[in-house]
Amino acid sequence: MAWTANVTNVTKQIDVLLVTIQYTDGVKTHEEIHKLYNEPDAEWLERTADGTLKKLSALENTTIPTGTITNPTAPDLDKVTFIQNVRKLSRVMLLVDAGVLLLTDTDVVTLTTSIKNNINKYWNIL
Repeated sequence: MAWTANVTNVTKQIDVLLVTIQYTDGVKTHEEIHKLYNEPDAEWLERTADGTLKKLSALENTTIPTGTITNPTAPDLDKVTFIQNVRKLSRVMLLVDAGVLLLTDTDVVTLTTSIKNNINKYWNIL
């Protein structure tokens, strides 16, 4: 059965509005209490309930086997190096802009060459 949402309680206090939303699939229930300190926009309730309903449905359909993980995936070391180099280049360019380094310095050229050599392989992670 699909998950549904119902507002089960609204309590107004001096500086806060408490809104209780209960979710159920007919067997299991999940309850959330939201504290609102400002007036919510017109779509707040629908967005909030919709987001939780999507999470609950996704978790309902997820299966993760228990037991020993026999073949953990090793990280792609070239990818890790590429990410580190892109971050480093960002900091190096600040030093170039400040006049501390030159674009022609050996270490800067080596760094940019390494990034250029791998840019096509890892373009999707930029």
